[in-house]
Amino acid sequence: MAHDSQSSENCIQEIARVSLNDTYNQKGSAHEKMLQKLIQTDAFFKHQQIGEPDLCEEEKYKIADEILSKNKTKFLERYWKYLGIEDVVCFENCSSEYEIDFYLKQIKKSKTTNFDKNRTKNRRLKAMQQLISEGDYFSEEEMKYRDPFLYEQLVGQYLDDDEINDKVDKTDLRFSTVLFKHIDILHEHEAYKDQKDTEDGQMEEGESSEDEESEMEDEMDDQKQLIPDEQKAQFRQEFLTIMQERFMSGQDEHFNYSEVDDNIEYDDLDILQKVEEEKYFDADAGDERNLDNDKLNDIDVENDNMDCSIHNQQCVKDSGKLQQYDKTINHVNSVSLTLSEKSDIGGIKDQSCEKS
Repeated sequence: MAHDSQSSENCIQEIARVSLNDTYNQKGSAHEKMLQKLIQTDAFFKHQQIGEPDLCEEEKYKIADEILSKNKTKFLERYWKYLGIEDVVCFENCSSEYEIDFYLKQIKKSKTTNFDKNRTKNRRLKAMQQLISEGDYFSEEEMKYRDPFLYEQLVGQYLDDDEINDKVDKTDLRFSTVLFKHIDILHEHEAYKDQKDTEDGQMEEGESSEDEESEMEDEMDDQKQLIPDEQKAQFRQEFLTIMQERFMSGQDEHFNYSEVDDNIEYDDLDILQKVEEEKYFDADAGDERNLDNDKLNDIDVENDNMDCSIHNQQCVKDSGKLQQYDKTINHVNSVSLTLSEKSDIGGIKDQSCEKS
């Protein structure tokens, strides 16, 4: 029996040891996978001199592993945006620290649907603002090239001859420039007709491209209308707004969204961190305000108790004064009564003397 008991105990210890090793190996595996994934990104590892060869994967791994071992907060601060939810397990034993908990929450949020949608919108907005500042992609000519039909509907049909001539670039009249410009015009005409046919819901067949182009130009000339400049400006703004909304919604067929939607360089991390920190400190401030209110309530109770005590003491003093006052009145009354009695006795004596 003793032998069986010893064997059972040994089995339990062995199972516990294996379980502990498995847990360690899982964390070690997660740790290694996280670093292996990290070194495949464009993350920063160390400053290098001009002409110095790029770091190899082994060097990147060693640097990241050293930072992780010495300072987990610094590691997360630098690399959290490259990590996934599966990497959170590597920091479970220190998630109670505020800075680490903050970055772990950022990692989890970055993988949620709503956060991902908002992040995509923010990245596209920042990219659009950059394109607007550069002045090419959202210029009137470039937008016209991307959607000639919409441009003609909102802008082109209202241009007079002078405005059309002003748009012709006369500074570069090289043959190659003129040729490419002509190709662009043909593209615009073809795109215009395709869009118009789609809009009208019918396709015309059997006509030559020259007839189609001539028909389209005649149609454009017939549609020209004269409207006030203020209304022209409104239509131009509407055209710009539609093109920008199309860009933001991901429907701009001429733009490669993968360069923006998956690019962390368009993330405004300072704003995200500031918002989260403000939420954290607001919560702390709320707790402090509640604590202050509790203290004030305690002080009020103490003051009330003190007032009651003072009031009771004053009542006792007043009661003593009343008792002393009653004694004084009683004494005065007794003295007055004695004097009155003496006065009456004196009167009786006087009457007796007179009778005598």
